[in-house]
Formats: sequence, C-alpha cells, structure tokens
Amino acid sequence: MLQKSVRPRKCFNITTRTTTLLFLIVGLTFFYGEKLDRHSQTSSQYIETIDYSLLQSGDLIFRQGNGLLSQILSSKDQNSQFSHVGIVKIVRNRPFVIHASTGQPWGIDAVVKMDSLEDFLQKDLASAVAVYRLHQENTLLAENAANLAYQYSLKQIPFDPEFSLKSDDKFYCTELVWRVYLEVGIDLADSRFSQLSIPFGQEFYLLPSGLLSSRHLEQIYQLKSYN
Repeated sequence: MLQKSVRPRKCFNITTRTTTLLFLIVGLTFFYGEKLDRHSQTSSQYIETIDYSLLQSGDLIFRQGNGLLSQILSSKDQNSQFSHVGIVKIVRNRPFVIHASTGQPWGIDAVVKMDSLEDFLQKDLASAVAVYRLHQENTLLAENAANLAYQYSLKQIPFDPEFSLKSDDKFYCTELVWRVYLEVGIDLADSRFSQLSIPFGQEFYLLPSGLLSSRHLEQIYQLKSYN
C-alpha cells in the first residue's frame, strides 16, 4: 500500500518582494480556476459518470472548475473549456490523479500531490471533464510518465505561483504534465507555447489548449457538463 508521510503544510513565501506578490495575484487570476471554497463531501454523482475501467496510468484528465477564476481562465484560453489538468496513476486498480495544486485554500499545501479521482472531481471543483491518452503504441512511455509524476508528488515539488517555464524546480498544472512526458521522451506541446501580455511584460505559457491540441494525444472520454 502506498503511504504518504505527514509533512508540515507548505505555503507561499509572503516575505518576497512586492512585485513578486503582485505577479502572483495576477497569475492566479489569469490562470487557475480552483475555487476558494471547497465543500467537505465528495460528489459521487459526478464520479459515477466515469467508467474507471476506461482509465490507464499516464492518461491526462482535464477539468473545468465552477468558480469565477475558472471562467477568467477560459476567457484567456478560448480554445479550451478546461482550467486544470492532472495525470492519472492506477494503484491497485483504483485511479488517482497527480497534479500541481494551488492549495485549498490558495497557497496552503500548494505542491504536486496525488488525490483520489473522487477528490479531484468533486462536484464543487468540476463541471466538465475530459480524458486524453497517448497513442496506443506509447503505452509504456505513459506508464513511465505517471511513475515520474508520482515521484514528484512524494517530493512535494512546490506549485509555481509565477507560472514560469524557465524554472524546473516548481511547476504549474500544465507544466507538470508537459515536463514528465518530456523527460520520458515526448514533447506534448512540440515546444509551441502561448504568448500573453501581463502587467510585467510578455511571457510564454502552456495553456490547457496547448495540450488538448497535441498531435501525440487522442481523446477517449468527455463529459461537457454534469449539470
């Protein structure tokens, strides 16, 4: 049985320069639709829409949040309805999702973590879902990518509040998925990133649409809205 050690709760460094804090606020507003409030009960109604047997280690699972910030992200990434993504790992025939989390509430335990599929797709966190998979000939690579993501979750690699592709010691959600596959030999984005203007200049980002349009992936499941 996989066990996770109990560690002190991590949070963003609030003593950094004012510009970094401002960038964090802008970045979170533009890029993540994780809701600030989270209900205590899991929504089995939503999870029952997915046949667990469809999932394999290495699958990418996208979700669209219900909150205002998810809608902001969708407005910036008009080629995708999704605001968050993780990578599936099957453990004892049960699917888990490894993802770079902003934390609940934001900034607390903001690390790469592994959640059950039920927790990842709670009713208050997801209103739509899609699953994508590497083409069949790359099944072993997908398994390797999931195992690497799991190692990152054990190390609790920090969430990247600056959303920078220049650093490799902290990740945001799409970056995590891209990097683990890059390390096993597949560039899901084919090094094509979106350039967006922010108050501090123009930067390149990997948006959900950059993964959804990957030539290396195929869609195996989609539920546009559970409501």
